[in-house]
Amino acid sequence: MNGIPRVDLNRPTATQRVIGRLLAVKPVSVIHRVVAAPIDERLMRSTRGSLSTAFGAAPVVMLRTTGAKSGAFRDVTLAYFTDGDDVILIASNCGQAKHPSWYHNLPKNPECELFANGRSGRFVARTTAGSDHDRCSR
Repeated sequence: MNGIPRVDLNRPTATQRVIGRLLAVKPVSVIHRVVAAPIDERLMRSTRGSLSTAFGAAPVVMLRTTGAKSGAFRDVTLAYFTDGDDVILIASNCGQAKHPSWYHNLPKNPECELFANGRSGRFVARTTAGSDHDRCSR
């Protein structure tokens, strides 16, 4: 999978289940979005995906996209899982109603790069639809 570690959401660890439950609580989600996520962005960028505030407890990857309007590289740290040879990026925007900003870059510039655990890989993004979307979003 181009160097990105496999993550099976059908078999989450106990720690991953606890983190998922905690992030479902609004105050915890806000703290994560305001405090942990910005720290993670800098940490993942400076170590090219080798270190994260999740410390392996949650699967995170740094996505490098090309800005839809600016054409500049944009880096964002986010959760992911794998489905066969596909890497599924979670565009939850910390539970907000609108898509995250990086999501809008990919339709215009689908070629992207992912960094995780000190490894990297190049990918071509696509939006899931229909049965693929249903299967990946359960």
